[in-house]
Amino acid sequence: MGVGPDWNSRVDLQQAFDWTTSKLDSMWEWVQAFADTHVTYAPLMTPAVAVGAGCIALYAVHVQRTIARRRAAIDFFLKTEMDEALLKRFNDFESKVEALNAAMTPTTTMAELGVMPDYPYIRGYLNIHELIAVGIRLKVFDEKVSFHYWSGVLGVWSRRVVALS
Repeated sequence: MGVGPDWNSRVDLQQAFDWTTSKLDSMWEWVQAFADTHVTYAPLMTPAVAVGAGCIALYAVHVQRTIARRRAAIDFFLKTEMDEALLKRFNDFESKVEALNAAMTPTTTMAELGVMPDYPYIRGYLNIHELIAVGIRLKVFDEKVSFHYWSGVLGVWSRRVVALS
């Protein structure tokens, strides 16, 4: 009556079973033939997978270190902007630079500079910049984040503190 096999017929079921087993047998033979021809490469796959996993692990460590350096730089800069003592040092630095520039002469020595009343305030703030430079040099702070955050400030103040350069 229909187009397809009559599944109620024992002959049709047997034919379907025979067809399926013949295909599975041929497929299994193909898998075995492939394995037999490529079995010599099996010992190489374990080290290849291990090397690949090692490379991925090294890259993950590199990425984590980069993120940690960026976070350290941002945390430090956030602290410099929020800490009252550091803000006071910056305000002292800002107010004392002009007085120090006016008092400096081309023949002023470091000994004379050290006894000037405004010098400790300026040195205290410049020590913070030195700490940032050391952090960048020792790769504690990310160089790119540090540059983008401090380059404008350092450029302006390096021009204003002419006497100390």
